[in-house]
Amino acid sequence: MHTASIFCKSPVRPIARLLCSLVLFAAAALVQNASAAVSATNIFYYSPTPVVDSIGGGPIPGKYTAANGFHDGNTFNAAQFDGPMGMAIDSQNNLYIADKNNNAVRQVSVAGDTVNSLTTTWVTNLPQVVAVAEDPNDNLYIVTKGTNAIPPTLWKYNRFKNLIYTNALPMTNPTAMAVQLSGSTNIFVTFTNGLLLNLVQNTAGTALIATNTVVNTNTLAFTWRPAGIAVKLSGQLVVSDLANNAIYTLNNVPNTTPAFLVGGTAGWVDGAAGFVQFNQPYGVTLAANGNIIVADLGNNAVRMIDTNLNVFTLYGTTSNFWGAQFPAFPGWLDGTPGNSKTNAVSRQPIGVVLSTSGLLFVTDLKYDVLRDVTGLGFSGITAGGGTSGGSSNAVPPSVPTISPSSGYFPQCQAITVSNSLGNVYYTTDGSDPTTNSTQVPLLGGVGIINWCNSTNDLSFLHVKAFNGGLGSITVSGTAATNNQIGFTTTTVAGIGATAIIPITLNLLPGVTLKSLQYRVEVTPQNGTPPPPAKLDILATTTNDFIQYAGEGSGIVTNLLFPYSNSSNGLGFVVTALANTSGMSAANYASVGLLAVTIPSTCVEGQSYKLEVLFPSGTSDGAQTTVPLGVVASQSIVISNLSYLAGDSSPGGGYNAGEFGSGRLNNADVNNAVYASMGVHIPYTFSDVYNAMDVYPQSPGIAGDGFITFLDWQTILFRSEFLDTNAWLRAWSAGGFLNSTQVAPIAPGFAPASAPKGTPPG
Repeated sequence: MHTASIFCKSPVRPIARLLCSLVLFAAAALVQNASAAVSATNIFYYSPTPVVDSIGGGPIPGKYTAANGFHDGNTFNAAQFDGPMGMAIDSQNNLYIADKNNNAVRQVSVAGDTVNSLTTTWVTNLPQVVAVAEDPNDNLYIVTKGTNAIPPTLWKYNRFKNLIYTNALPMTNPTAMAVQLSGSTNIFVTFTNGLLLNLVQNTAGTALIATNTVVNTNTLAFTWRPAGIAVKLSGQLVVSDLANNAIYTLNNVPNTTPAFLVGGTAGWVDGAAGFVQFNQPYGVTLAANGNIIVADLGNNAVRMIDTNLNVFTLYGTTSNFWGAQFPAFPGWLDGTPGNSKTNAVSRQPIGVVLSTSGLLFVTDLKYDVLRDVTGLGFSGITAGGGTSGGSSNAVPPSVPTISPSSGYFPQCQAITVSNSLGNVYYTTDGSDPTTNSTQVPLLGGVGIINWCNSTNDLSFLHVKAFNGGLGSITVSGTAATNNQIGFTTTTVAGIGATAIIPITLNLLPGVTLKSLQYRVEVTPQNGTPPPPAKLDILATTTNDFIQYAGEGSGIVTNLLFPYSNSSNGLGFVVTALANTSGMSAANYASVGLLAVTIPSTCVEGQSYKLEVLFPSGTSDGAQTTVPLGVVASQSIVISNLSYLAGDSSPGGGYNAGEFGSGRLNNADVNNAVYASMGVHIPYTFSDVYNAMDVYPQSPGIAGDGFITFLDWQTILFRSEFLDTNAWLRAWSAGGFLNSTQVAPIAPGFAPASAPKGTPPG
């Protein structure tokens, strides 16, 4: 359907070969005199020679005779557009198109794959969509021109199609938009009246907090009409100008003056910067090597500016040498520019975006066609409409991977990061990583993030690689991929200690639990230890030392029915029944804390199996069942880990090995201060409570069982090296809690005795 070259390959259209032959013959005749035209207009085609293919839209033989339409389906054989404008690419290489006259944003999967590519309507009923952009977190930004009754508007959706916010724009006729890749807090919108705005988001990306005027044509010594915009990783802007047929660069500074780059006269001249001409340049996109690609609308061509400001034509010819695959559509032919058989031509290219794999996508406005250009030899830097760019010759970093990548892990969990090229940085609050974020130490391309976050799931973990100033797309964890309940990791507990372990619930997005029941069992496993000395389910409150994601807005009433199993283990039937229990869990939650007291007759190396059995629940507290799976069983491993007296921060859990940094500082003092006041006080039988209980301290005496002023004062003096005593505590054989004095505290102090075993994560 779409091109002479594709007609020759297409197995699904009977007239393909005949039409292909006719088109090739006509095109060959036209190209015989092409050299004269190129010389006359000073067109220099870029080498290596790219290949241009139509991959969607336009008339479809046997289906639609008109070029424009509104049809989803196979992109190559069924999809049609009406006024395709700007484009964006997400981290999964989905292409998004601002389909202006259809008032929609269209999504194209695996664009360029004639068999598998699908076009769908991503969102509709938006008045005249003119621009789209993606940020590294796959949020989609949309600018609509509006109508007489509806003002121009900025729309932000997350990757799940949830509308985050809308914001009316202060001026009519917006033309383009770009999102700054680093931090994703700056959004830039251009208008035909010469206005360029910087819309600033809050760090969470949930609202706009400022609108800055970067350029207002009224403050310039010349008139300009910005049409296309892209943002370099450095934050510098690249803008095309319809009024002066020029390309400018400028910094994101209020009321700045654009710096002239190339162009300035209407025409079509390639070559060195001082001589080149453009004619109504519109969409722009950036390559990782610093090249700028321009949709030269008035010349019906796609052109490139290299880092030395030399300009080349990627494809297109003057109208007297146009070939057409159908006589009714002159100026539409695929192929290779300057080829002896076909000469790729275009009518009104307007949108351009470059993928990380090196595919250039172009929207042709005249015939509502989507095209791709291959064989360029360079690629875009990352996802984002009009923002795929960079300003250095560095090799783009590889995209990191994380494992596990989804779910809620309220205990510390090791997240494995793999990356073959570049340094990796991460954040844990959902913000976009920068080189100022925490770095992941890599060895052989593999590193570990110690995820200790009791209130958030892995969708808040964002990871990004950087190399030579270039950034990869941002990789984030995701919400749960199925409904599951259970324990998430191995727990280490000392002989005689009481281990405190969260029971974790993960739910698919949109699923809510209003009632729940399950069995939880602790069974002797390795080394045949005796049955647990005691089993309990602890109540949780907002005053707990560790805050977990809740299962309801208030206290949830759980009914407990203890039992013994045939394998010498203990268990509970746990129920939160009907609508009276207070349960209303969504996304993820800790539905209870299991307390397991380890018998004093255990020995190190023994273990217990932890498992949840036979869960079921409803979404209405009545009869609407929610399918629930179970997480694979985990273990409690008996090991007497040591911890420094006074050292409770960071507080990743209640058990030895889950808290502390090995040094005392202000955070440790704060924890003890709050506990002495009854605020966020740990369970009194927990290891972390004992870590705060430092007074009095002597061999054989590990505190007095109370956290008071004397405890936090002792921790304060030790953290400031006025009290140089240092004590390690650990459980021992027979269930005794021992205290051992170690080398005096001094600046740079770390415990001389490393903890036994390996704590979780």
